[in-house]
Amino acid sequence: GDAVFSPDGKSIYFTTAVITEDPGNPLPGGPEFTTSLKQYFLASGKSRTIDFDAGTDFQLIDDISPNGRILALSSRYNVEGKIMFLNLESGKQWFFKSKRPASLASFSPDGKRIAFNSTSIPKYDIFVAKLKGTGLSESLAQRAVLEYA
Repeated sequence: GDAVFSPDGKSIYFTTAVITEDPGNPLPGGPEFTTSLKQYFLASGKSRTIDFDAGTDFQLIDDISPNGRILALSSRYNVEGKIMFLNLESGKQWFFKSKRPASLASFSPDGKRIAFNSTSIPKYDIFVAKLKGTGLSESLAQRAVLEYA
């Protein structure tokens, strides 16, 4: 998975994934994973592990909130395009709820909103929304194209 520094620079977060197979399914829709998040502390050389819920394939760390409490992750294989948030203190996981496919999240400097990529082939859009998925902006990519024209 990807690696990102914590905002204070004292640790690095990265994901590890083990592909598991489903012997009862001869034509799987995609690989199944057991995924974990690792936090490596630079000063001590120690680490801690947060295991994701079973079947979670959110391996790509998109961003970490400015306060260092929430990670935004995307799936390498999920075609529905979802963003998973992980509270680093509690281990709670939840999904960004949007009417649009969403990936590649980036937190705003105050940590209250995210910008994200939404692709509906052949269209590529950028949106901004609150973490709960409310307050969805109009397509920023389309607006930029219209302003340029």
